[in-house]
Amino acid sequence: VVKKARSLLTRTAILEDYEDDDTPNNTPNNQRHRAIGCAVCDEFIIGTEQLCSISRDQLLAHKDRLGVESYAEFHGEMDEILQKQYEISGLEGILLSRRFGKDNANKFTVCSRCKEALQNDCITNKSPPKYAIANGFAIGTIPETIEFKGADDEQK
Repeated sequence: VVKKARSLLTRTAILEDYEDDDTPNNTPNNQRHRAIGCAVCDEFIIGTEQLCSISRDQLLAHKDRLGVESYAEFHGEMDEILQKQYEISGLEGILLSRRFGKDNANKFTVCSRCKEALQNDCITNKSPPKYAIANGFAIGTIPETIEFKGADDEQK
C-alpha cells in the first residue's frame, strides 16, 4: 500500500531525447522525467487524481470556450506576449499550457475536472471551464528582457 501511494504521489512521465533541455544527460538510455499536468488548466496532476486525455479535435470543438476571444469577453484583452506563452502549434487561438502540451500533438493530458467540463454535451456553454487558463488563470512568465519607453520617448 505504501509503495503504491508513493508511486502515485511521485508520478512522472519518462521523456526520451528531451531536446528543450541543454543540461548534460547522464541518465540511462537518454531518458528524463517530467511532471504530469493538465494542458487546459496548467495544474499538476498529483496523488490519486485520475489521468485523462482529450483529443485535438475535442479541444478544437471547444475553441470558443478555451480561446483568446473567450478570455477577452470575460476578463478583458490579453497581452500579446502573454498570449504567445499559452499558444501551441496546431491549436493557435486556444489557450493551453506549454508545460503540459506539445506542439502539433493529437492527444493531450488533462485533469478530470477539465475532462468533465469539455464533454460534447458542454459545447453550447459560453463560459470556459472553472480553472481553465481561458477563465482568467493566465499567469505567464516574466520575459528575459522588458522593453519600455523612457522619459525622452526612446525605446529602451
